[in-house]
Amino acid sequence: MKKLFLILILVFLTSQIEAANMRSVISGRFRLLTNNSTEFNEYQSINGWLTTENIQQQVMPVSGCTMNYLRVTLDAAPGAGTTYGFKSRVNTTNGNLTCQINGATATSCTDLINSDTLSAGDLLAITKTIDLGTPTARNANYTAILNCPDRTDSILGNSNLATVANTTAYTTIQGGGQSWNATETNIYDMVSTAGTITNLYVNINTAPALTQNISFTLMLNGNSTALTCTISNTATTCNDTSDSIAVVAGDKVSIRYITSLTATVTAASHWGFLFKPTIDGESLVLFGGGTPSATATKYSGIFERGNYNATESNVQQLSQGNHTLKKLYVVLNTDPANGA
Repeated sequence: MKKLFLILILVFLTSQIEAANMRSVISGRFRLLTNNSTEFNEYQSINGWLTTENIQQQVMPVSGCTMNYLRVTLDAAPGAGTTYGFKSRVNTTNGNLTCQINGATATSCTDLINSDTLSAGDLLAITKTIDLGTPTARNANYTAILNCPDRTDSILGNSNLATVANTTAYTTIQGGGQSWNATETNIYDMVSTAGTITNLYVNINTAPALTQNISFTLMLNGNSTALTCTISNTATTCNDTSDSIAVVAGDKVSIRYITSLTATVTAASHWGFLFKPTIDGESLVLFGGGTPSATATKYSGIFERGNYNATESNVQQLSQGNHTLKKLYVVLNTDPANGA
């Protein structure tokens, strides 16, 4: 039986409250909360919740955006006399977005009033706290809206685990938690609408060390592009705001890192890109991957990396309304099989 690697790519056609603003939906996956500790996650994530924040962050690649409309749902209530709290995080500090789910019946909360104003290079996360009692462990979905000042700006971002010295590796540019892979054709995203990718911002947890460096580069259809930056010596950040890479539907993109001979291993790396679509109001959803079942109907979240499940409710994710999904692209790494 052939194993198929499936990538699903979509476009959000976003509504706009004001003509000058671009509204992009960002959403995390259905994941289990622990009921006894503070945990963190990324907004565009396939990860589980972790107690270490600096592994679960994403980088803003542009200034002037605001984040609002936080929505959280649980698959069941926390339990009588208990409360889960949810808050935005900006540069390891609580942001303005916050809501609570408490008691024996409530399963959702929203903050439709407050917002966070963001700058290029900011590190973003969401946190879950235990605000009262010992809630029952539940699965959580969450979403927010990112409003950027240019009506054509939307954000692509990711984070990943340790980089290794004297290594070249690749991963997807959106959706946290994908492993680095030595072969780019094993791990890439496919673009579903035309536009440009620019404003690469990178943050790593540990500096490379004196005389050492780590470079990060956008890859396009298997080739390196001019959108690249290098972190050297004792620095932990870099950016490229000068270069812009044109893409069209069907293009394959990834990010590559190259480390010098004895560069210090970093526990996590985080990056963000700016996407400017040719058609106003569109933003990319670069997700998919994994091996679909050859014998059964299964489901995956839209912001997902191959977590196929026989029960649709286990992988559903929150939207924000007033948005349209279109331009579905699907690619397999091999044909299904004769007669399939």
